[in-house]
Amino acid sequence: MYRAVTIAILLSILFNFYSLQAQQYHFRSYSTEEGLPQSEIRSILIDSRGFLWLGTQAGLARYDGHNFKVFTPKNGLVGYYVAALAEDKQGNLLIGTQTGASRYDGQKFTPLKLNIPGRIIQMGSTPDGDVWAVIFNNGQIKFTHLQKDTFVDLATTNPKLLNKPPYSFFTKNRKQFYIYSPASGEAFELKNNQLVKVSLPKGIFDGVNVRNILYQDSKGHIWYRSFASNQLFRHDGTQSNEIKLPPTFTSNQIVSVYEDNNGHIWFGSNSSGCVRYDGKRFQLFNVTNGLPHNTISGFAQDREGNVWMGTNNSGYGVLKFSGERFVNFDQRDSLKSVITWSFHEDSQGQIWAGFHNQVSRFNGSNFENFTLNNSPNTRIFQFFELSDKKLQALTIQPSGIYQFNGKKFENILSSYPLPQPPSAMYQEKDTLWFTLISSGRIVKTYQGKIIEDDQWKSGQWPNNFIFAIKRDRQKNFWMNSPNGLAKYDGKKLTIYRKKDGLKSDFVIQTQEDKWGRIWLACSNGLMYHQDGKFVDMTDQVKLPSNVLYAMVTDQYDNLWAGHQSGVSKIQFDDNGNFKTATHYGKEEGFLAGEPNLAAAFKDSKNQLWFGGVKGISRYNAQADTLKNIAPIVNIAQMKLFLKPVPWDSAQYKKYHEGIVNWQAVPKNLRLPYFENNVAFDLEALCFHASEQVVFQWKLEGLDKEWSPETKSREAVYTNLAPGKYTFLAKAKNKEGQWSTVQKVTFEILKPFWAEWWFRVLTLLIIIGLIYLVFRWRINNIKKQKVRLEKIVEEKTAEVVKQKDEIVEKNEELTQYAEELMAQAETLKEANQEISRKNEDITASINYAERIQTAILPQIQRIKKAFPQSFVFFKPRDIVSGDFYYFNTLNQYHVLAAVDCTGHGVPGAFMSLIGNDLLNHIINERKIWQPDLILNELHQQVRTSLKQDRSDNRDGMDLSLVVIDASNHTLHFASAKGSLIYFQEHQMHQIKGDKLPIGGEQRESKREFTAHTVDLSKPTTFYLFSDGYADQFGGPNGKKFMITQFRQLLAEIHHHPMNIQQKKLEETLEDWMQGRGQIHRQLDDILVMGVKVSDSKEKIEKPST
Repeated sequence: MYRAVTIAILLSILFNFYSLQAQQYHFRSYSTEEGLPQSEIRSILIDSRGFLWLGTQAGLARYDGHNFKVFTPKNGLVGYYVAALAEDKQGNLLIGTQTGASRYDGQKFTPLKLNIPGRIIQMGSTPDGDVWAVIFNNGQIKFTHLQKDTFVDLATTNPKLLNKPPYSFFTKNRKQFYIYSPASGEAFELKNNQLVKVSLPKGIFDGVNVRNILYQDSKGHIWYRSFASNQLFRHDGTQSNEIKLPPTFTSNQIVSVYEDNNGHIWFGSNSSGCVRYDGKRFQLFNVTNGLPHNTISGFAQDREGNVWMGTNNSGYGVLKFSGERFVNFDQRDSLKSVITWSFHEDSQGQIWAGFHNQVSRFNGSNFENFTLNNSPNTRIFQFFELSDKKLQALTIQPSGIYQFNGKKFENILSSYPLPQPPSAMYQEKDTLWFTLISSGRIVKTYQGKIIEDDQWKSGQWPNNFIFAIKRDRQKNFWMNSPNGLAKYDGKKLTIYRKKDGLKSDFVIQTQEDKWGRIWLACSNGLMYHQDGKFVDMTDQVKLPSNVLYAMVTDQYDNLWAGHQSGVSKIQFDDNGNFKTATHYGKEEGFLAGEPNLAAAFKDSKNQLWFGGVKGISRYNAQADTLKNIAPIVNIAQMKLFLKPVPWDSAQYKKYHEGIVNWQAVPKNLRLPYFENNVAFDLEALCFHASEQVVFQWKLEGLDKEWSPETKSREAVYTNLAPGKYTFLAKAKNKEGQWSTVQKVTFEILKPFWAEWWFRVLTLLIIIGLIYLVFRWRINNIKKQKVRLEKIVEEKTAEVVKQKDEIVEKNEELTQYAEELMAQAETLKEANQEISRKNEDITASINYAERIQTAILPQIQRIKKAFPQSFVFFKPRDIVSGDFYYFNTLNQYHVLAAVDCTGHGVPGAFMSLIGNDLLNHIINERKIWQPDLILNELHQQVRTSLKQDRSDNRDGMDLSLVVIDASNHTLHFASAKGSLIYFQEHQMHQIKGDKLPIGGEQRESKREFTAHTVDLSKPTTFYLFSDGYADQFGGPNGKKFMITQFRQLLAEIHHHPMNIQQKKLEETLEDWMQGRGQIHRQLDDILVMGVKVSDSKEKIEKPST
């Protein structure tokens, strides 16, 4: 008996001292796939600006929550292997490598000299600004401090102090630097570049055992270990106490120590993971409870509260730990099944979870599993417990009631005198209400006996299968089913369906909140019922998914909703008005997967339990310590003509008064008039949901309003007029918090000819020239007057002589004029006849244009399938030989740009043939492969035009793509055309076959080639005819050409699609009016553009 009690006490002590391991935590890994130069993390630091710095064996990396920026010796860094990182008092970054040291001020790296050869293993800066470095040299540790950009040996500058090696070192709160003797305890502190002797507590050193001091925390406690006993101790200023580490974690394994903002001490090991000490107990993290690898080389905590951990020899790079707000359970925690359907807390405070044909009980560390005796494959949908304290479970598919006998669950359905099996149950003490399968009835029981109650025998329920029944605070019963919602107030039954205001007839769950609202989780959104009205909250709350499964309220009156993307916490103000929604998925530590129907529960400790298809996630609000703070926006770089600028070079240095540290932005910038195309690269420091950060900007002096919210991190302004400008930028996180506004002021100078002095000088010169010209003109006129008077006299005589001749000729001309008038009248009548004929022909062509327009697909239909798209269609004549095509077949969208032989009426006839044949091939032949479509189209064109037995050579050039909405792929084939597409701002071009559709065929069989493009990345692609590239214009009256067309697409592809279309139209119009000469359109023009923005976003499948 004594032994059993002793064992129980020891187990209780261990249970309370070491946090439980049988639960899974989430660690987000960032490695080479995310942008790290190498996965071995040798040093880690969060600087005063909030950036995460990582030292690897292949260079230095800086992370802002979105991108990694890498620095190597190519950027000025001394060495690749970065073993130590620190920040000095001025905010400069100090970098220690295997080959030396560097200082980085945000603009350039400055090499720092070492007067001792070796490898820097640690660096730091004291509160007084002293910079120190520990160097490993020939098996010995050397201590140095920085003097005039050189690290000097402290033993050389303090020979009388450091004369009894060996010595070791430690830091206080990561700031003060101490050197001490592990044997004697003699110690020195670095202050003002001098070593000052200090006293360490006598209780640490006994003169016999060697002590290794690990760290002095913010409370002044000294943490140390004994090499002889492999124990960990803490001296609190009065005495030393052993701190018991978890059995699998020993002090000789400790390689890193860190104190977080909560005062918790973290210890990293070389093989056993890491532990966190909160002042009372240790929490061990290793590969058994979620840590990807057991080697932890260092720690850092960002301003939001995330703890970052460096790993070695793992390939996992750096890990982000966002706390224990979610703790997860799966097979590793003794669960035999993970698909969770229900939860219950019994009268003993134990948590039960229901699965398929299995029940599990949580004992505080892991789960005990119990089976249902003689049960088919069924789901445990509800638990209940009567006054006899016996736990019972309600199952469905098939239905049953099982009672726990201490070892297993026995089916006791027969003990309940129910006419049909139950589908759901509501409990008030020993009174139970059962909904029955098939009949739709509700039966009320008390202590196992049916209470006759005629008011519950109504057959007008919304559905014969009611899968939930609840009662609100007003004593109304609410019942939900796949075919509507029912409310029973004790007298009247009210049925609600979609026609009565429901968003969907399929109501999955109801949940009452503090304000008396009945929230409804529908199959297509979220709404609530209050005061007889339904209010749709789907668009206001904006959940990641509108397919809802479960709801629960927490202790703070927040509503939690489970959906396809995880869970969301919906918060309200004091009046119940919606305030914000915070979403949790795998990135935030929610690992249960897609939640199950109504599998959400709040226990007596106010912890929330969620059941999903991958296990259980438990939320603890007390552990949700991350700070929801606004991002920090930085203007990382100012560019000219979209290119980075070496602002400190001689070419640009004259334009500004220096560079702002940590930003490639010049101060007091005054640019010449021809440097008027500027761009700004933006970054937002945010370590949670950084992909959801949006930006806004405004250029004062040009913009009146802020730009629309965008995820783009580049702001571009072109052709700025001379003047003073201030660029403003801000960023918003997913919680809707805006950063402070950052700004850059600059000026575009006027050209010298626009200055006032140049204009005045020019005006004076013009006035002088006018006066000189005027005087010259007056003198010249006087000379001309004398000469003309003489000529007039001579000519007068000639005029008198010719007068008679003119009279005679005038009579002849009069007769001739009469003849011409008669001819003119005849021509007028002929012209009127021609005008009538022309009007008839034009009316016919206009009617043909309406027919062609009716045949072409509506652009709105294309935009419905691809919201981010455009069609730029510009026929040369009223009707066109080019046409665009769109169709759908099953999961496939078909798009084509077609250029038929000729233009105008002949080309239009050909386009009608092509459109009809494509519809026949796709709609009737059910062919969706682009190469097979072109093969069939070629044969049918030749057959339709009888080209195998005539001289007809008409045909068409065609580029055709098929979008597979299910597999996110693009298939392409072309006859004398090509496809241009962009992924990650990189241009790609696929050229089609060089043979047309139709026309002369010399080969035995014409087959076209298919190409495939993966759409897992955001993709923008373009289809086009040759009309745009072949248009004459520009300053030299030449063709636009395909090369210039590709360059134009590269410049505009990142813009919204409507802006792209506008730029294409404006560019063409400017080109056709080159040098003031208007060039007529030579051919029909067609350009189609489509953007598939996000591979995670489903491409809309065609409706059947």
